[in-house]
Amino acid sequence: MHAFIDPSIATFIDFRSGEHDPVHFHCVLPISVREAVVEVTRIMPGKAHTPEFSFEQATSDYLREVWGVSKFSWLSVERGSIPLGIRPGSSCGRHVRIGCPAGAVKATTGYGFTRILRQTQHIASTLASTGSPDAPRPCPRFRWYDRPFLKMWEHDPEHAVQFMMLLQPRLWI
Repeated sequence: MHAFIDPSIATFIDFRSGEHDPVHFHCVLPISVREAVVEVTRIMPGKAHTPEFSFEQATSDYLREVWGVSKFSWLSVERGSIPLGIRPGSSCGRHVRIGCPAGAVKATTGYGFTRILRQTQHIASTLASTGSPDAPRPCPRFRWYDRPFLKMWEHDPEHAVQFMMLLQPRLWI
């Protein structure tokens, strides 16, 4: 396999796959010039019936058509879902919710790593200083920002894709 990646450049929310039915995008997180974590994210409202979708086929097509890579191998495949737009649950006693159940995932992007990191740092800090965990609440304004965009994903996904491409075109060029 030839070198195809600049390991210093990550690609986020890349809609260049061309086909958006169902709506999906890719992220490429380079490890070296010949190895990367390639993620495909499919966006679908709730438990709606959607057409069949092969993540492996979508990723293979993306690597060939966008990156020009015809020969590659899979080291591993992971699957999961991130429910977006859920209301954070309250903590109970010494049990503290973190991550998605605590509202840390940004609904418009599905990313939550830095928010979850800040949550856990805050919890650890308050636990160490007071003996009681205190989970920070997500800022209500972000929920206000996300609401119309989530409705767009649900009711007009093609315009949501166009909107995402207008927001930060440098992410997928």
